[in-house]
Amino acid sequence: MLLYDSEHQTAINTRFYRLLKLLLTNRKRLISQNYLPGPVEFHFLNLIFTSQLPRHTKSPILWIHRRFLVERYSLPHPLVEELRIILCAAEHHPKNYYAWNYARFVFRHCWSGDPFNSSNLSQIYERLWAWCKVHVSDISGWTFLLWFWDPSRRWRGELLELHQPAQVIKDVIRLGTTMLSGHETIWIFLRSAIMEVEDMLTTEEKMRFIDEIADYMRRLKDDEDDEARVSDKLYVGRLLTRATRKGLVPMDS
Repeated sequence: MLLYDSEHQTAINTRFYRLLKLLLTNRKRLISQNYLPGPVEFHFLNLIFTSQLPRHTKSPILWIHRRFLVERYSLPHPLVEELRIILCAAEHHPKNYYAWNYARFVFRHCWSGDPFNSSNLSQIYERLWAWCKVHVSDISGWTFLLWFWDPSRRWRGELLELHQPAQVIKDVIRLGTTMLSGHETIWIFLRSAIMEVEDMLTTEEKMRFIDEIADYMRRLKDDEDDEARVSDKLYVGRLLTRATRKGLVPMDS
């Protein structure tokens, strides 16, 4: 029924209560038989979320059901594999709010700073970064990348041993001023990372990056033919206006 209609509330409730009843009344017997319904249910949802069914990959009740599974069972695979499933669903349905919101939940829930997750941290970041570059117009991915780098995250200390926020911002600026100009999402990410996330960058780093962006703006003024660069004038102009109000633009700019 869920394959036919991803929003069929009765069907999802039936699965939910069946799982809950099995978990509460028959857990010891199921364990002794080397069978637990949770992993089977995960597999069913994996098939849906990695399928070509865009309506299913953005189904709120299916993502809520997966959240229930995570809360009641441990993930049957590493966190990096869970991210792969999330990214696949986000690719099949752009701006997939429910998939990215679930990603925030599962990272907070599953991350405990244990060596297993730590060993996959660099791979997790690289996959996020690669996904954002390929799906540059999807603001949801950039927003999650910014959330992932927030200083309040439990994995922040370990992440800093592998990558530096300043290098991330430098890479994004290079991306926006060369290969992928004309995308508002890039400049929204930069505006938020430089001016709206506390303690992500030092004041000196913020000033340096604003200088680089201001220099790009000066170069844009001489380019009236490229449609993407014309769009960048608007997006970069908004960022520099915000920077001026924050006192980050040098007087001679």
